[in-house]
Order: sequence, then C-alpha cells, then structure tokens
Amino acid sequence: MQFAQPIFLWALAGLSVPIAIHLLSKKEGKVIRLGSLRHVREKSTQQFKSIRLNEWLLLALRCLIVVLWAMLLSGLQFDQTKNQKWLVVDQSVKNHPIAKKWMDSLRAQGFELHWLADGFPKEEPSVTSKNYWESIALLRQRELQRVIVLSASGVEQFVGMRESLPASIQWITLPAIEQHFVAEALQKSNNDYFIRLGTFSSDATEFETIHAANAIDSVETKNILQQTVLIVADEAFENDARLLKASLQAIQEKLPIQLTIEQLNSGNYKSDSSDWLFWLSNKKVPTIDSASVVFFYPESGSAILKSVGFKQWAMRKRLSISFMEETNFTLHLASILIPETEKWKSIRHHDRRALPDSFLQSTTSSGVVSDVIIENHFNYYLFVLLLLVFMLERWVAYRKNQ
Repeated sequence: MQFAQPIFLWALAGLSVPIAIHLLSKKEGKVIRLGSLRHVREKSTQQFKSIRLNEWLLLALRCLIVVLWAMLLSGLQFDQTKNQKWLVVDQSVKNHPIAKKWMDSLRAQGFELHWLADGFPKEEPSVTSKNYWESIALLRQRELQRVIVLSASGVEQFVGMRESLPASIQWITLPAIEQHFVAEALQKSNNDYFIRLGTFSSDATEFETIHAANAIDSVETKNILQQTVLIVADEAFENDARLLKASLQAIQEKLPIQLTIEQLNSGNYKSDSSDWLFWLSNKKVPTIDSASVVFFYPESGSAILKSVGFKQWAMRKRLSISFMEETNFTLHLASILIPETEKWKSIRHHDRRALPDSFLQSTTSSGVVSDVIIENHFNYYLFVLLLLVFMLERWVAYRKNQ
C-alpha cells in the first residue's frame, strides 16, 4: 500500500473533531416529574463528571468519513505486482554459453523459464518474437515482480514505437560471437570468380569481395550479371558520355557485373534490344518498354539519379569530375545497375547487429511512467464507499436527533 500524495494524510487530524464533539456532549438526563421542590436538595458536582462517550455508532461513522476522505485525498494505491519472477529467453541465444549459466542460476533462484515468443510459453516455440517493443509492452501488462530477459537484441526485431523499460524488467544483451560466412559466389570467367565474404558481430555486419581462381565447393556458384549498355549522346554531351563510360568501366572492374558498352549519337539511334539506354540529348526520350532508361533532365533537387517511373531515372545535372566526386555518382549508378534486393533478403538472417543495453535501459523517451505500482480503480470504489458512509451517518443522526 502506498500514497500518491502522502502530505494529505494530515487530514487524519480531523478525527479529533467528531471525537471532541462526542466527548463534550452530555447524555440526556431522565425526566422525573415532581409535585414540589421542597424535598429536593441542591448538590454541587464537578462540571464534567457525568460526561462520557455518547452514541458509539454515530461516532464510528463520522470517524470513518474522515479516514476515507483522507485516503481519497492522499491517493491510496495498492501494489498489484504479482509475486512471480520470470526468466525470458530468446531462442537465438539458447545455446550461448553465458545464457546457459544464467538459465541454471536463475532457475535455482525460483525464476520461471519462459521463451521470448507470442504468449511467453514455457515450452520452446517454433517461432520466436518478431517485435521486441511489443514484447516489452506485454511483459509490463503482466505486472510481474521481476523479469530478466536474455536476448541477442537484434536491431531488426525492434520495430515501431519505442517502449519504456520498467524497473521490474532487466534486459540483458548477450554479445554475438564473431563469425564468417560466404554471402555469394559469382563466376566471371573460367578462372575468375567473385567471392563475397561476410563477417557478422554484435557491432556490425561487414562484407568483402575478393577474386579467386577456383570456386568454393560448399557454395552454389552463379553466373555473373551480364548487361548491354547503349549510350546515346549528342555533340554537346560528349564530355558527359566520356565520364559516364569511365564510371561504367570502374563499376565493371570492381563489382560482379559484365557490361557491353556501345555509344551512338541521337541521329543514328534506332530502337534496339539493349538492357540499358543512357539518353544524353535534349531531344525527346524514346519510349522503350524492354530497356531501363537513364536520361538527362535538368531539375533542382538532392537526388542525383531520381526514379521517375518504372525502369526510368532522371539525371538532374551535367556530369563533371568534381560533381561526380562530391556526389559519389559512380556508387549511385552501381546501385541501380546491380539489383541486390533478393540477395540481401537471402543473407539477412546472418545479421547479428544488436541494440546497445544503454538504449534499452533508458526510459526517458516514452511518456509512460515506468513503475511497478499500477494505478487501478480503487479510488473510484473509495469515493463510492465515502458517499455510502456519509448517507448512513446522516440517516443515523436523523433517527437519533443528533
């Protein structure tokens, strides 16, 4: 039991009022009719000798009204925290050596083992939790005495609005052991392979591309991406075309893609079947459904290559060496030439980046007060009880003419 505003407990001093009233009130004497006062003697008595507590029920009701009013003003609350202690374990760390020690130690201390999944089951589930923020909110609603969560704290599992971490929940992030894996293997020629190596840890997931003369037996080897590129440039765009071709050649040397580059002017252009068309001309861009088109369209904005439609990009400024260096033009160009969405989906499960414990333990970002005391509707019932007692006191006082 606690009080939100304990200073109002001074209202209990009001108990002295009904007690004093009852102490100072004399009991009504018995009326005796006398025919004459001749035989009545006058006797001196002390002033308050016959005073005593009168009307015990009425006194109790009035004292109870004062107590209930003081409790209501002081914000009486009850601790609703259940006497349960949970150890909640994420499946991703169940084989971690530190997690095994924690599990053995805490279970010996009376903690119930639950899994970080929907419903927090005691039996190991087939699917783990996909959103840690939701799990924190659900744990708060259970009003447990103490909860210790062992998790890898993967960044991708913290989705949506951030939740404050109550004082009753301790979230422990177990660091991932650094591991290496082969993300992909691509064959450029008979004795030339691109091998993408990945390294994941709690801090970062990094990749490195190396050339190898032989394939890796345990990894499926795919053919390198091959694309045909047609550059259509008028005389005024000759310098732009030269710089564009240099960027394409640099991409071809460093990244797993094989480009076949051809250049024409707009007067000699005819519809063809190239995979990419770079239109560097002030003439109208031809409509091509089969090819991806990049065309020059002067416009202000921060995007270097702006997507303006399906398989269409607008190059907003003329190319120059300084402009390309400042904006990383070659890197942006490579991002649209080499689609890697599907590849990243296949290797996403290797990501082990973790959210730091300092971010999780902070509770200042949420407007919810993190406390194990949960405010309920007790004050409402207290107010109703106060009204009922007051009505009963008035009825008793009326009946007893007090």
